[in-house]
Amino acid sequence: FAAVDRAMVVTTWGAAAGWLRLIAPTNAILVAGLALAKVQFDQYVKFVVPLMGILLVIIIAVLLLGASF
Repeated sequence: FAAVDRAMVVTTWGAAAGWLRLIAPTNAILVAGLALAKVQFDQYVKFVVPLMGILLVIIIAVLLLGASF
């Protein structure tokens, strides 16, 4: 209804879900991996927040590029 292609909606949802899974503490694989590596969650968050910012800019740029065509 918003003149957006279905493929763009699916791509946007996939990008947002993947981006959010980098930091969601309810992600069992993330928590188990951090426990095995003996890395505390707050240390992980401090490391991953700048990465999430960079990825957010890239995701938005790619989605804007895809929406323009």
